[in-house]
Amino acid sequence: MIRISPDELARWRAEIDLGVEFRDKEFGTYRKEQIGAAPTTTLAGRNLDYFEQGGRSDGYEPPLNVVYPIVKNIVPTLFYQNPRVNATPVKRSEAGADDAFYVSELLNQDLKDVDFKFKSTLQTTVFDSYVLGYGVVKIGYATEFGQDILPTEAEDKKKLKDKLKEGVDKLLEGIGLKQPKSEEEEPEKVNADSSIISERAYVQWVSPFDFVIDPRARDITDARWVAQKICKTLSAVKKDRRYGAAKHELTPEAVDDDRIPETFIEDFQTVDVWEVHYKDLDAPTGIRVLTFAATMTQTKALMHDDSAYDIGGWQYEWLVLNKHGHRLYPISTISIIRPLIDRINSSFDAILERVDKFQAKIAYNDRVTPEGETALDDPTIGNRVKVSGNDNVQGAIAVISMEQVQADMLGFVQRVFDFVVLIVGLTQAQLTGLSTAQTATEAQIGQGGQNTRRSDESNVVGDFTNRVVSKLWKTKAQFQDFEDNDLSQESGTLDPMTGIQSVQWYPPIDSVRSARIKSNKFKVNVEVSTMQKPSLEIVRQQFEGF
Repeated sequence: MIRISPDELARWRAEIDLGVEFRDKEFGTYRKEQIGAAPTTTLAGRNLDYFEQGGRSDGYEPPLNVVYPIVKNIVPTLFYQNPRVNATPVKRSEAGADDAFYVSELLNQDLKDVDFKFKSTLQTTVFDSYVLGYGVVKIGYATEFGQDILPTEAEDKKKLKDKLKEGVDKLLEGIGLKQPKSEEEEPEKVNADSSIISERAYVQWVSPFDFVIDPRARDITDARWVAQKICKTLSAVKKDRRYGAAKHELTPEAVDDDRIPETFIEDFQTVDVWEVHYKDLDAPTGIRVLTFAATMTQTKALMHDDSAYDIGGWQYEWLVLNKHGHRLYPISTISIIRPLIDRINSSFDAILERVDKFQAKIAYNDRVTPEGETALDDPTIGNRVKVSGNDNVQGAIAVISMEQVQADMLGFVQRVFDFVVLIVGLTQAQLTGLSTAQTATEAQIGQGGQNTRRSDESNVVGDFTNRVVSKLWKTKAQFQDFEDNDLSQESGTLDPMTGIQSVQWYPPIDSVRSARIKSNKFKVNVEVSTMQKPSLEIVRQQFEGF
């Protein structure tokens, strides 16, 4: 652990606090009822209320939820349905093509693995980017306990410690103070609470409300530091074997809750663990990582080491659909259309109020008898209305015709709705299932504008995915052992007897090939054809037009 002075730690605490204030002001907050935090939802955070409820979360129930169908129509067209990677060698060589194939399949194994959760992580990140303004993922390599790997120096110390322990055990066995291990000894029982997973690379979703970028920057690439907040219980921090001795100096904050026993306060109270990645030219990879625990009154350094990841940048990648160079935190499309959504709902409220309060108006003259007036007030079907004198019914009674909903109000709502459609880039037919287009040409023109908007957003998502997969491969090449890795690939042919697609097996990776693909450079790209399609009808029409 690299030494850090109390003044430097206090400076980093101030840096993070100022970064959080800037993010909350420029981007927004989304805090519900949480221990130690007041429930606040501002700016981009309000978009989640609009997605879930159609409007504000202050008890107001809007008649329409326009945001939900917009998001559900657009977001599925932007992520990859069945992502597949193609790798190509940067330098030509005789074995380059074969090595590139193995690189592709090693990545495709992860992308197709259900436990790896690449597709769901990508979907959530695209959702965040469209609804909130940006999405974030973290790329790394986890040990068997689900924790990030330690720097090389710490790994070497661990190996040395294990080697010394092994030597001591052999010495004790030699003098008879310790029984040698039996070959048939039962394996050690694993604690189910340890959340043990296999050692592997990962791509992890990060909440934008837990991520902070250096406020001096205008993009994550030119930021001096980035940070992620991880909320943990105090007891979990003290049990984490990665953290230094300072974790035991953390003490519980005072609580006014008689339901929590004093001996279990550490299991209830949470601590904000900040993982700060900052640039430092003295670090081998150019980046150092400082991890500290922060409470209302305490700041304790838990880890401070050189980053172990040599992946050409941060462990984080962010996806931004509406980025420009004049501000750090972008504005999402949902934030832009929110005032129009409020106008649509207020107009519909007025229309529905008229509908609810509407009653038929009847005019009658003084020749209607009192018994007839009573019958007019009674809503029962089939009442007899008595008219005195020689007047007929048409002369004594007339229904006043009043429009239930004024056409001009409906026209106004339709005009506002058209502006929403214009901003989000959807056609009215896609959003509502109805179309005002009179001809196929009009429908095609509307579809053309939507395709242009989706194509631009898809390109941004594609570039983001390629950056993530590229860092994923660099992480795997740096830490993973590829020897004896069995690879299989669906051949594309069906068994005539069973109808099941056959699988083609390839030779396992030997030590020579493993060393070669780890040392050589490859360019990886996700196939564009694996993007999720907007509509089968659109694709069919495009083929018919062709």
